Amino acid sequence: VSAKNLLCDDDRKLWLSSKRNSNFPQTLIIDLTKANFAKDKSSGDLFFGSIGFRCWHAYTTNPESIKISLSSSDRRNFVPWQTFQLAQKAGSQICSLRERVRAKSLRYIKLEILSTFALIQQQSTLESQEQRSANLQAQKQM
Repeated sequence: VSAKNLLCDDDRKLWLSSKRNSNFPQTLIIDLTKANFAKDKSSGDLFFGSIGFRCWHAYTTNPESIKISLSSSDRRNFVPWQTFQLAQKAGSQICSLRERVRAKSLRYIKLEILSTFALIQQQSTLESQEQRSANLQAQKQM
């Protein structure tokens, strides 16, 4: 799946996941190798202190759980940094990192969408169906 509309200012262009797609996690790697992180004249080096997500609508396909991993070397060796639970709502959600990260020390940020709200609802429905089936089996044996 292409992520060409992921970092786009035009709300009419969306990066969509599928309700039927059970291939999780879905992964996006942000390449910072050509980013120019100039020093902040007032406070020195720049740091990442948060990461934000903007969802146009409160779709069930919106991310519910996202894992952030960081790399200062290459696209293969990541350090798991933090996992965030998002709300099913439209608009921006800002997640604070547990520790600030020096911008110039980062080469790659990996975002892994671990689940969507649709996936959580599907799992909940399956668990409910399995519980009902187990209850019926127990009643039949009585």
